[in-house]
Order: sequence, then C-alpha cells, then structure tokens
Amino acid sequence: MRTALAQLHVPHHETRWWLSHSAVAIAVGALLVYAAAVLLVVAGVLLLT
Repeated sequence: MRTALAQLHVPHHETRWWLSHSAVAIAVGALLVYAAAVLLVVAGVLLLT
C-alpha cells in the first residue's frame, strides 16, 4: 500500500505557529535531557556512598 505525499495530512499553520511550537518542543526536549542527567548523577552519588 503506497501513500502519496499529497495524501498525508499536514495541518496548515502560520510560520509563527510552527516557530513557537518548535521552540516549545526543543525546550521540552532539553528539559528531559537535563532531568535525565540529574537523575543519573543522583543515582551515581547514592550508589557510591
């Protein structure tokens, strides 16, 4: 089953909408990476003490 690119539903929004949502997605990703790093450091400290 082949899907043509024209058949894919991509919502049409303003450039400003895409920029703001992309910025939010990048910020959330950075926060998740930061939280994972903090958890790894805390786990390491707890294991070594």
